[in-house]
Amino acid sequence: MKTQSNQLNVLLRSAVLAALPLASACTVATPSVPSPSTPPKPSLPAESSAPPDTEKDRCFGPPIRTQETLSINPLVNKVNADTSYARCVSLCEQAARAKVNPRRGRNFNPKRIENFKVSSCSLNPEGNQYRLSCEATFNTEQTVFKGGPKCPVPGRMPAGLHAHQAESHTALGHYFAEMTAMESAAVTAFRYLVRELQAYQAPTDLIQAAEAAINEEIQHAKLAGLLAKAHEAEIPKVVVDDFQLRSLFEIALENAVEGCVHETFAAACGLWQEQRAEDELFRTVIAHVTEDECRHAQLSWAIHEWAMPQLSTAEQARIRQAQVEAVEQLGQGFQQASQPEDVQRALGLPNAVESERLMVELRRSVWS
Repeated sequence: MKTQSNQLNVLLRSAVLAALPLASACTVATPSVPSPSTPPKPSLPAESSAPPDTEKDRCFGPPIRTQETLSINPLVNKVNADTSYARCVSLCEQAARAKVNPRRGRNFNPKRIENFKVSSCSLNPEGNQYRLSCEATFNTEQTVFKGGPKCPVPGRMPAGLHAHQAESHTALGHYFAEMTAMESAAVTAFRYLVRELQAYQAPTDLIQAAEAAINEEIQHAKLAGLLAKAHEAEIPKVVVDDFQLRSLFEIALENAVEGCVHETFAAACGLWQEQRAEDELFRTVIAHVTEDECRHAQLSWAIHEWAMPQLSTAEQARIRQAQVEAVEQLGQGFQQASQPEDVQRALGLPNAVESERLMVELRRSVWS
């Protein structure tokens, strides 16, 4: 995947225009964006008769709660000769978190650890290190983003995301509520990205672009929230685990999938929706959001171009393979069941055939 970041906007628009039906391949006038300080009041499209009241229609699965017990005995580096019980417990919890939540790229749906209790813990010298031995019990909670064609297209979502499903009584309300949750999650994703780029002394223009993206995602969440409020939909609660500085490889892997694949596809879908959406208010909002998302996707490719040369040949190969797998998973997900027809028209969503056509064009022009 050798897309040049400075060409991305042109490539995306060309791919969308090539995939659009001929009758629709024309520019839709975009009215000014409504202020997020007051709720929107234009007439809204008729509600779908098929509310998202079944589990299969939800974007985030219900929390999975378990109780776990672990015996942990890794080697750890010497820590200023501090072998106190408190230090042992702290290392035990760190080791447990790493064992319960190994990094797995896009499919990383981490478990939140609560009520962590240690029954025994010791640190014993072993060569130039210590052998940590501990027994611990704790509760975990895991939220899985299932995605699919009945959900908004996710852009950059952070590792450590936990979203608690909320109720909505209409398909449109459900869509806008989930859109709000995803935009809110993206705010944290960019905040963490800024800190990581600073830690690895990335070029100033990349850091500044990521900082600008934070405010843009805040604006997106406000606009989506107003749409959800207009449909009396409850917004899912979004929580993200505390920041932890990762290796450059982990950052590059997440960026390659979250940014170069998912955020790029979200930008392309936004361009599609601003052409096809029949709901004038939503078309206004999505046009504004998409303009920013195209810049965010462009930033992702710029980070990709900066990070990849700093990685080993094996790490680069793993990232390329992860991108190929992410594109395939994305294509499969958007060829499944679609939204009710009235909702699909209101939001301008591509159907299964159109999604496949769009994926073909993106593979050819962006992900080749």
